[in-house]
Amino acid sequence: MKRLGLALIFVVSILSSCSNQDKTEKVILTGENDNWNVKYTALYIHGEKTLTGKDILQIEYKKSGMDLFNAHTYQLTLNIAGNTTQLKDTMSQPIFDTKKIEIRTNSIRDARSNETAKISLVLGDNKEETIILKSKK
Repeated sequence: MKRLGLALIFVVSILSSCSNQDKTEKVILTGENDNWNVKYTALYIHGEKTLTGKDILQIEYKKSGMDLFNAHTYQLTLNIAGNTTQLKDTMSQPIFDTKKIEIRTNSIRDARSNETAKISLVLGDNKEETIILKSKK
């Protein structure tokens, strides 16, 4: 009887751990233009009342030889499903020494909607560029 009880507890714990794995959802949005490749990854962990986004925004510059590599400041506006997030920062070294920047943010936003997502990007003294992001399926 003890063995049956232990086996039952083991099966229930395996089933509950499998059901917890279904509560995580990954959404990837990508976009590009002549100068930039952008990839936005949002990991949603479903809670009782909210969705918490653990987001990674990766930006890669396609070309070389511009003043961009001396830029120490960036300003981003990320608009997804009507929710706008602005990020600004000044770095001690030029941002694009390696032609890439990765920004981690813990914002709450829903990237799973079918609405248009876009990023507006200004680096240093360069002009603003807007890139439309689409769901990668």
